[in-house]
Amino acid sequence: MYYYEIKDSFVEKYLITFNPEQIQLIKEEIARKCSFKRKGKMMSTGFNAIPEAGEVFENIEEIKIEDNTEGVYYYQFDIVNIPKLVQLIDDLLVGDVQAYYQIKNYVVNDRNFDEEIFGASKDLVESSSNSSTNKSQQLDKLEELLELKELNADIEPMQPYYEALMNSIDVQFIGRLRSEKIDEVASFLNSSWEIVNGEFKFISSEEKEKQYIKE
Repeated sequence: MYYYEIKDSFVEKYLITFNPEQIQLIKEEIARKCSFKRKGKMMSTGFNAIPEAGEVFENIEEIKIEDNTEGVYYYQFDIVNIPKLVQLIDDLLVGDVQAYYQIKNYVVNDRNFDEEIFGASKDLVESSSNSSTNKSQQLDKLEELLELKELNADIEPMQPYYEALMNSIDVQFIGRLRSEKIDEVASFLNSSWEIVNGEFKFISSEEKEKQYIKE
């Protein structure tokens, strides 16, 4: 696939290549080892929770309620948040050049629970002299962080996998043209041009008019 960038007054063209099997393995590693978990719960006559995009449910447990005359049950389960990077890799594997742009600019945010717990503990101590409501809120926050740390004890930092991913993608410079030259070609074709997230497009006057009408 080809990737385009505007640099100064030039449009640069790059060839993007990779080994799909290697990229697939990295994607599976990220999904398996870097997905964040949190607890979910609900009360219903049957488990009917619907996951959000990028989520899956695991370890669904049905807990009977005493004197349950209405057939309602309490459910608790793990909500697994799969990193957005996994979906971007899927898009890359089917040739979506805009996915490469988003991967290239992806910001990895690995959580450090020890730092967060330290900060929450400090806030709890400082809240001791404040209202009981504020102290209770800080205590709830600390307990939640402790639970999250235990639930995500096996999670691994994503940064090494992200670096492995980027190192597995070969980017070869092909050449460049002045923007003015492309303007001349576009004018000759009675069109305009744009680069959206690395994808180059000529836009015909008819297509541009349709876009204008929609807006």
